[in-house]
Amino acid sequence: MIKKTMFPYELIGEDVEIVDAKNVYDKGIKGKIIDETKETLVILPGLYQDKGEHQEQRQDKKNSRKDQQKRLLKKNIIIRITKTGQSIDGKTLLKKPEERIKG
Repeated sequence: MIKKTMFPYELIGEDVEIVDAKNVYDKGIKGKIIDETKETLVILPGLYQDKGEHQEQRQDKKNSRKDQQKRLLKKNIIIRITKTGQSIDGKTLLKKPEERIKG
């Protein structure tokens, strides 16, 4: 019997890269995970620095972020966490985040 290793940590806020995907346009996306559901991850491509900008520029950037968000099916991707270099098959994440963290 093969035991699957599950990723028990919170993914929201992690910087990731899509290293493999069924959809070729998703492969290579780099960004921060901003939301997670049972079957999807929402990634905000690119890393944004709001320091030192004028208020109007920040507001424009906030409005455009919604358009740039990528909602990806977990079962179709393999992600790499930038900080640790750990690669995770999205199929192992197919649970609600709170259920996965509980164990």
